[in-house]
Amino acid sequence: GPAPPLAVDALDERQRALRRVLHETLRRAAPAMERRCAFNTVIAANMELLNHLVRFDDDSDAGRAVVDEALDAMARMLAPMAPHIAHALWQALGRTAPLLDAPWPQPDAAALHSATEQIVVQVDGKVRARLQLDAGLSEAELVDAVCADAKIRAHLAGRELARVVHVPHKLVNLVLQ
Repeated sequence: GPAPPLAVDALDERQRALRRVLHETLRRAAPAMERRCAFNTVIAANMELLNHLVRFDDDSDAGRAVVDEALDAMARMLAPMAPHIAHALWQALGRTAPLLDAPWPQPDAAALHSATEQIVVQVDGKVRARLQLDAGLSEAELVDAVCADAKIRAHLAGRELARVVHVPHKLVNLVLQ
């Protein structure tokens, strides 16, 4: 039967992660189509999304709603390049309005937000760790979290921290004396 309505607030972390992939795909695909009709970029982004969908095994109502949202968006994105396949997918999803009238899907900024982010940690310019840390940490909190990591502590043993090079959302380089 048709997928239940999407209740974004009720999603678990795996469901939110799949939505993040979908809306990241939409964020990449829109400029590719609008500026340069780069079909290859849109197709590649949809292939990556499809790989995530194939691995996503969740038959719950929320899981089905997230998959339905992703397949709906894929049909819309593929319509300019593969109209017949997109139309067949659209019908299989139970949509009755013509696909031709469906607007290009827009990314949801809230879905792009992640509770955690991967931070590359360097000590004196050499990569020593990649840590999953809370996305909202201040620089001081980030340095505290990095220095609390056992691998990083081993590299700091007995040396003074001279300065910190911080590239927000990407990197922390601890420069030692």
